[in-house]
Amino acid sequence: MCIDFKSGATIFQDSPVRSSYKYKNGCLTYADGMFYLFSDNGNVALVKPTDTRFEVTGRLRIEKPGTRPTWAHPVVFGGRLYLRYGDKLGVYDVSGGADRNEN
Repeated sequence: MCIDFKSGATIFQDSPVRSSYKYKNGCLTYADGMFYLFSDNGNVALVKPTDTRFEVTGRLRIEKPGTRPTWAHPVVFGGRLYLRYGDKLGVYDVSGGADRNEN
């Protein structure tokens, strides 16, 4: 759902992640023009918001994310996505081939 901050009016109501990728509960982070969603069951979605909809640009599934739900927020830094799940830390390249500074 996208809501106009000033007026409170609904701009669009779209849920491609929830309906198509079993994303129910979890955490999200916004960085570099993208939402990074990490569900409590190990599903990850990269979502680009536009003026008319949410566009899912990437997905992955953490196999065996642990025996308990994961509540750690995703971290994006230097073109890398860091995901903590259970006693593990996964690092994924989300730079899209673009050159980035890690300053």
